Amino acid sequence: YFALILAARAVTVLAQGDTAAAAAVAALWLLPAVLLALGNIVLLAWLTSKTTVYTITDQRVVMRVGIVLTVTFNLPFSRIESAAVQRGKGPHGDIALALAGPDRIAYLHLWPHARPWRLKKTEPMLRSIEDVAAVSRLLADAWSQARGIAVPVGAAAAPRRHEPATLPVTSGSRRPQGLSTATQ
Repeated sequence: YFALILAARAVTVLAQGDTAAAAAVAALWLLPAVLLALGNIVLLAWLTSKTTVYTITDQRVVMRVGIVLTVTFNLPFSRIESAAVQRGKGPHGDIALALAGPDRIAYLHLWPHARPWRLKKTEPMLRSIEDVAAVSRLLADAWSQARGIAVPVGAAAAPRRHEPATLPVTSGSRRPQGLSTATQ
């Protein structure tokens, strides 16, 4: 994106009849602003990774997110319909949680911990998990025990890259609890 902006500036200067050297100088004047914007994006990503805590208990997934204002999302297993695992390079990956029932969390409240392009029915996403295969097995075991069902063999196995794996969907006999959020 920023390379296109720099190129557009250079092309505009060339189209006005200036020399290639003048076009390069005009584009270079924008370079500090580009570097500042990229630095801010890197800083935001680093702060987000350092302040985010995902916790899987025997009854729920808790997402503690936020840099300045910490928000805690409490996602009981009775309200999680399925989970999709997406592996990245190496052992890293993401786990998206599809919520059951009418409960919704606003996309902007979850961002950047929301599954992309799921705007109408947002899905919380555990991002950049270091050992996604182990965490997905842990999540599948805890989810199935909380719901009192057996997970079929291989359902929680880590998929190949870009192939989502989902937990089995069943209707539990427990009365569902609502989603809750709390701020600290």
